[in-house]
Amino acid sequence: MWVKYKITMFFVTISKNLDDSIRKLCLTYGIKLIEPSLMTLGVMDYFARDLYSKIPENKPLKSNVENLIERLTQLRETYDYSFSDIFMYKDGKIEIDQAIIRYDKDAALEEIKRCYKLFEEVRQKWKIKK
Repeated sequence: MWVKYKITMFFVTISKNLDDSIRKLCLTYGIKLIEPSLMTLGVMDYFARDLYSKIPENKPLKSNVENLIERLTQLRETYDYSFSDIFMYKDGKIEIDQAIIRYDKDAALEEIKRCYKLFEEVRQKWKIKK
């Protein structure tokens, strides 16, 4: 009987001066990087949705957060995969799905950083107006 396991690897660091090459490596292989300077896509999405639920309907900030959630959803659909989505055990062999990791890592990381910056901006505006 074939049982599919989901393997999610984490790399946890307290370093605030992490080189982008490490972020790109983690992004490439589905490793969740836990660091003080940048949230993972899943965590950022969770907190953006939580913030969205707390903003009243008639506030302009709500549309900014909605836009952020849409961008995060697109990023997660493309880049939020796990280690076992790339490296699979099949027929007694390990197969590597290279199609998943063929994308512009520089552009992906920059978009994640832009979303994080936008998240921090809207969170600060919400705190001030609260």
